[in-house]
Amino acid sequence: AEVPAAMKDGRYGQETHNEALVSLIQRGIVEPMEAYLKCQERETFIRACKHAGIDFDPRGEGAITTDV
Repeated sequence: AEVPAAMKDGRYGQETHNEALVSLIQRGIVEPMEAYLKCQERETFIRACKHAGIDFDPRGEGAITTDV
């Protein structure tokens, strides 16, 4: 599934960008890696996933580095 265009901007309704992406993951609409690649702040997104109980951290696999 593709991240809706509205999700690519800073806020969506009353949710932050990361909260909205986490919600899409929880609802099974978007895969965590797809959301990670579209998110604006990767470190914050990873923390939001952990806070929501989503076990996702691509850094541990060495596949993706954090923002520079």
